[in-house]
Amino acid sequence: MEPQVAALVREYRGFLRDLKAPEKRNIVALTEIARDALQTAPRAARGLSEAMLQRALEAPPAHKLAALYLMDSSCKLVGDPLKAHLVPLLPEAFAATWQASGPDTWRALQKLAGTWRGVV
Repeated sequence: MEPQVAALVREYRGFLRDLKAPEKRNIVALTEIARDALQTAPRAARGLSEAMLQRALEAPPAHKLAALYLMDSSCKLVGDPLKAHLVPLLPEAFAATWQASGPDTWRALQKLAGTWRGVV
């Protein structure tokens, strides 16, 4: 990975550690940071998407939904090249979130999955 790309991904991982609750303002802010990073370094798409997946997989159960919402937002609002890397990762993130949660989160996940038709 190029030094500039590695630095961007490392910085983004730091921001992801602070993502806990699925609050819209935080999701939008991190989506915009990813968009800005890709304008600077388009090759960062793979690293950013892997960082988002890692957050979804490793976050405590109460924080997983926020990471999945970020992946969703990034697919829809940033688009390619990030979307091309994120879409294949969504099932794994979705399954990890589902398995770690309960009925309240399952309803949110079902609603989220319903928005993916024709988008991802």
